[in-house]
Amino acid sequence: VLADVMNTGIASMKEVVCHKIRLFGSNGKA
Repeated sequence: VLADVMNTGIASMKEVVCHKIRLFGSNGKA
């Protein structure tokens, strides 16, 4: 169960990081 929670947390963190990178990337290109 703990492993599932960790995997879910890591996955959500990756999504947030990717989203921020996309925002910074589009802002930088613009």
